[in-house]
Amino acid sequence: MALFPSLRALLTGVLAALSKRIRPARRLILSVPAPRPPGEVRKKEASAVAEYFKPGFQREEASAVAEYVDAVVVGTSDFSRAEPGPIAPLPWVRAALQALLATGSGSDTGGLQPGQLLLEVPLHGRAFPWGEAQESTEGKVILTADLARVLAKQLPPMIWDAEAAEHSANLTESKVFVSLPSLAYVEARLRLAGSLGVGVALRELGAGFDSVFDLLPKRVDQRTSATSSSDEL
Repeated sequence: MALFPSLRALLTGVLAALSKRIRPARRLILSVPAPRPPGEVRKKEASAVAEYFKPGFQREEASAVAEYVDAVVVGTSDFSRAEPGPIAPLPWVRAALQALLATGSGSDTGGLQPGQLLLEVPLHGRAFPWGEAQESTEGKVILTADLARVLAKQLPPMIWDAEAAEHSANLTESKVFVSLPSLAYVEARLRLAGSLGVGVALRELGAGFDSVFDLLPKRVDQRTSATSSSDEL
């Protein structure tokens, strides 16, 4: 279930009703936009976009729905939409998660437990025209398969933003700035999720580089492992 602005006033009641009907047989997962601190919404963003992100899903709302959902996916793919910039700069991602995490183990601390939070890791890029080609519209989502073809053709220098933990490139032939989800970008977010004890939700999974799967921790089926050991004996 996605959190749309029109649903916010009804959110707790709707989730309570859904939870009663479908849980525990099925899982109820809520997808929400990352909270943004006041003043962080960029001036060039359209009013509709600003309204969607500001103030965003807040700790009070998280506390209100915590008992009704199995998990909350924190959307972190649209930090820069109307002007060139990072997809999801790491400091913003960290702040978005910490804003929703419970501050303790008691029920009166507010927020969500780490096991209830899923960090969205977008596996798509965003392209922004510049120069004479620049328009007032927001940057367009670009799949990594298309990015790979363009990068292989134009061979632009890759720029690593250490603070944002993201790669970008300027495509001089097509006059486009692209933010892209490199393996280093994905790994930085997986490390952040691990440090906070939260899970991850890969967005546009089929559009990412296949090598992304090599970064994911491998789970060992203990029953299969035990059976294999027994067979060897």
